[in-house]
Amino acid sequence: MKKRYLAFLLILLTSLLLLGSCNKDKFKPESVHLQYSSFKSLYRIDEELNLDGVKLRLVNGKGQYRDIECTMDMIVGFDTTTTGQKKLYAVYEGLNSNEIVYQVYNNEDASRQIVTKTRIEIMKTVSEEKTTFELSLRSCDLNVRALSFRINAVDASFRDGLPELNGTTLGNMNDFYWTKKANDAINVLLSGDTPQSSGAFFRLEWEGTDRSVTISDVVVSDGEQDYYLPIAK
Repeated sequence: MKKRYLAFLLILLTSLLLLGSCNKDKFKPESVHLQYSSFKSLYRIDEELNLDGVKLRLVNGKGQYRDIECTMDMIVGFDTTTTGQKKLYAVYEGLNSNEIVYQVYNNEDASRQIVTKTRIEIMKTVSEEKTTFELSLRSCDLNVRALSFRINAVDASFRDGLPELNGTTLGNMNDFYWTKKANDAINVLLSGDTPQSSGAFFRLEWEGTDRSVTISDVVVSDGEQDYYLPIAK
């Protein structure tokens, strides 16, 4: 009788351990996210989407996350058969991710030809106390009245908020605001009453040198049309 009782307890204990292990391994996401810096902002007609190394982040209700491989069957909205501004997003277990805005162009687009010389130049300065990005227009063919771009965090996040970054307008575009689009991206918009065609227009600073930051998706407007600008190498 005693042996049967011990055997029953052993089976019960084993079952509870297996059940606990299954519950521990079960991860139920409540939101999914794509990283902006993993995608290009410009695509040529009929260009294919490259998902090599692209991850989809799954976040549960406790704020815990897991990164999984992002595959083409998850992507909705990618189409390079026609030109124009478009949006893509990922779907995973019925959850829609954030949207990624991209532009499709061809070599005959007037909007591409008019800005072949125009570049955004970024001057990076690193000291023991802070890191500085100074953005400026180079060889500009336009009278810029408004400008937007995206600040991307690489292998980090801005989840602690905006106060860690200090943005200052330079030049003629003095109206400035930014908004946190996701944990890994901040959208910036500048505008002004007087157009600007050259020189520095924005300074970004943060304390220390341990944050990896990139600038992407630069769009300028002359008041009549929007133009996507490359960043000078």
